[in-house]
Amino acid sequence: ALYRTAQDRGIDTWLTNTAAKELIVEDGRIIGVIAEDTTSGDTVEVLAKAVVMGSGGFNSNIDMVKEVRPDLRRHRILEGSGRGDTGDGHGMVEAVGGTTTHMDDIWFYVFAIPDHKDERGRRGLVIRGVPDNIWVNAQGVRFHNEDLSGGGTGSVAVLAQEPAYCWSVMDSTMTDDVTVSDPQYYIPGASVKDPEKVKVLIEESPHIKSGDTLEALASEIGVPEDTFVETVNHYNSGIDQGLTEDPDFGRPLSNRKMIQSPPYYALNFTPTARKNFGGVKTDLKCRAVDKHYEPIPGLFVAGELAGMAGGHINGKHGLEGTMLGPALFSGRVAGAWAAKDAGFGEGFK
Repeated sequence: ALYRTAQDRGIDTWLTNTAAKELIVEDGRIIGVIAEDTTSGDTVEVLAKAVVMGSGGFNSNIDMVKEVRPDLRRHRILEGSGRGDTGDGHGMVEAVGGTTTHMDDIWFYVFAIPDHKDERGRRGLVIRGVPDNIWVNAQGVRFHNEDLSGGGTGSVAVLAQEPAYCWSVMDSTMTDDVTVSDPQYYIPGASVKDPEKVKVLIEESPHIKSGDTLEALASEIGVPEDTFVETVNHYNSGIDQGLTEDPDFGRPLSNRKMIQSPPYYALNFTPTARKNFGGVKTDLKCRAVDKHYEPIPGLFVAGELAGMAGGHINGKHGLEGTMLGPALFSGRVAGAWAAKDAGFGEGFK
């Protein structure tokens, strides 16, 4: 839609493979950006009457994540956002006097495994579609209601373990439903999983272990065999007895599958930084503000770069999808007021 609208208005020049590096300031006003052609390395200078920034968050920069969350430095944390979310925009805004807020409010997923194809060993693959799995910690015991897997529940529980990871345990009847939320495991051109690619992942990933018996699986994942087998059997017994609720953690058990059909599998769930709830502080017109909360002329900021909107619109928690609305809306507001600032339109009404 953006491309078609631009074409309709006579815009026929697009800069692709071009990374913004620095904002241009003249007499206290932002008048453009200095960018770099990522193919040739050439510097490009783009002048404008107003600049709108929407460069995303910083959860694909684990060093930056741990800088704002020093409590996580001793844990393994994976990158789980868009690959371009490296925090470059935050640095650009701060370099011209902008301010950030609530940068430590980060939404973590824990239903993710390390991506074995990532040479840096930093990226995570979000795993979905396993409602009947159970989680065990490094001691081989359950510790949480697995149905509560979100950033405000499951992530908190896993991060409280020592060490801060868990194993998602399932049997052979469950693996066909595994979905990997990453384009490399989709059918080309569609956001639909490719079952064959997921099957290969399960077979090849060193972060997914299997065993023909529970004892063998325990050995593979390095947990005490007796404890692990007792944990699984105890959980299964609640289902077998027809209990409606798990007596240990309150998980509903009606219509739940037991873990009883070999081979058995365990996925190494690792905390993964997914969404930024803090970012560049703006006013209601999405203008970046300085430390005195005065707007920086010519500079507008939207989306996850601004903590979805304004700097911190979601607070510390969010439901799935509640980040999209503020990000889109703030983009619309920023665009309208930037256009007015450049001499077009009446701003956002």
